[in-house]
This record gives sequence, structure tokens and C-alpha cells, in this order.
Amino acid sequence: MSRTRAKPSGARAATRAAPGDCARHAARRATLDFERRRPYVPDAGPVQLEAHGVHLYAFGLQADADALRTWSANLASDEAARAARFVHAVHRDRYIVAHGVLRDLLSRHCGQKPHEIVFGTGVHGKPHLVHPGGTRLHFNLAHADDRALIAITGGASVGVDLERERTDADLLDVARRYFHGEEWTTLCRTPAAHFAAVFCAHWVAKEAVLKGAGTGLACPLDRFGVRFAADGLTAHVTTCDPTQIAPDWLVHMLPVAAGWRAAVALRDTGSSPRFVLPAASEPCATTADGELLE
Repeated sequence: MSRTRAKPSGARAATRAAPGDCARHAARRATLDFERRRPYVPDAGPVQLEAHGVHLYAFGLQADADALRTWSANLASDEAARAARFVHAVHRDRYIVAHGVLRDLLSRHCGQKPHEIVFGTGVHGKPHLVHPGGTRLHFNLAHADDRALIAITGGASVGVDLERERTDADLLDVARRYFHGEEWTTLCRTPAAHFAAVFCAHWVAKEAVLKGAGTGLACPLDRFGVRFAADGLTAHVTTCDPTQIAPDWLVHMLPVAAGWRAAVALRDTGSSPRFVLPAASEPCATTADGELLE
């Protein structure tokens, strides 16, 4: 599609990384590899969250008949009923895997059996644990196509989002309608070759914040913005209404395969989060200072 936008100023365009572009940090950052971590394998062993820990689980949503039976057994009756209402089998199966895995993971963190975990919902529908087994667990689930991402933390709200870059829509028009003023300016300065990637990075960052805050679309997307750091790996929030979106949310872009963008949003406590990648059937990879390390 054709777009008309201002050209970037030379110095700034040359020195700033594209938001969410983790390629130049790949040597020291682990990648959320949805292919290598497929299929997710249930593990009866308990999982402990360290201080400021954020556990990230990336997995594919494909499953054979045996796996679907395993994940279906984890679901509550209302979830099973919802799964049965899907018209297309592929959407039903992805829902079963995503929510069956979520319950398995929460079970390992809180000590309850997967099917006995009880969810409540906030004012705008964000789920939370009703009886988290004496622990303070917060979680969020995102899925796109055949991939899913789950974040679990202790003591602090968290939001995640995962999206495939899109080129089949008029992204400039979407940005004009829904993005904050500073974000709009950034996109207008973005060369056409990078527009889809930069748009998607802003989109997942904003969605992660909305999901973390639990407001959903009750807070219009143009009422707050995300301002990326020079390296493109983190973003701070600017807000028009702190009662809906607080300005202390901090977004961390996650390293994923080309053509995808993923983000996790946390309240900025002044301490660097320690991301952990407990892979499906592999030892954990720990982190330092907010970096994903293998």
C-alpha cells in the first residue's frame, strides 16, 4: 500500500534501533523459540518464583489426540463448554491447549490441581486466581495463530502480548485513529520498509500495558502512549489519564523470530525484573538485569 510520511531526521534515524528489534542483542539474549519448545510437556514438579522473577513460557498450540485429552482434563466445566462452542476444530484445539497449559503451569506454581484452580475476573474481565494456595501469583496469557505466551509473576500485575507483523491492512490509518500523538509522529518518520515492524512493536507494547492494567479497551488506545528507549528494548508509558493507565508501567520487548513481536509489561518498582525461561522439557535459563540469557 502507498503511504506518504515525513522522512526521518538523519542523526536520529541512524542511531536509534527500531522498537523491539533485538537482532543486535541476539548474542547475549535467549530467543523465545516457539518451534523448539513444541510441544509443551506437563511436569508434576513444583516451580518457585524468586524475588522480582518473571517466568515466561512460549509454546506452540499444535497437539495430537492424546495431548488434547490431557489438556481437556485440566479445564473447568465452563472452559470445556466454551471449547465445545467453537465452530472450527483448529480454534477449539488451540483454546484447549492454551488454557490447559495455563492451568498446568499455575498448578506447578501454587500447588493446586489444574482442574481445581478457580479464576475470578476484574471489573473489565481480567482473570485472576481466587485461591492461589497462599502465594501471590499474577499471570497473563497471549496467543496468536499457532503460538502462545504465558507470563507468571509473584506480587505484581503483568501483561503480555504476542502478534505477527501485518502487511494486509492500512496500518497508517489504524495508527492515525488509535495511537497517541508521539507514537503517530514516530510512525510518520518511519521508512516504509520498517513500518510494519515498528507499528507492531508499538501495538504489542500498548496491548501488554492494557492487559497488565486490566482495563481492556475501557481505556482508549489513544489516551496513552509508549515511548521506546534508544535501544528499542524497553518503553515507558505516557498517559493522559493516570486513573486508567498509571505512568509507572514499563514495557520489555521480548526476542522472538523475525516477523513477530512480543512484549511484557510490569509496574516499574525500581528493581530490574529477572526473566526466566522454564522451557517445556529443558532446564531453566535464568537472567540478569532484565536480559534473557541462555
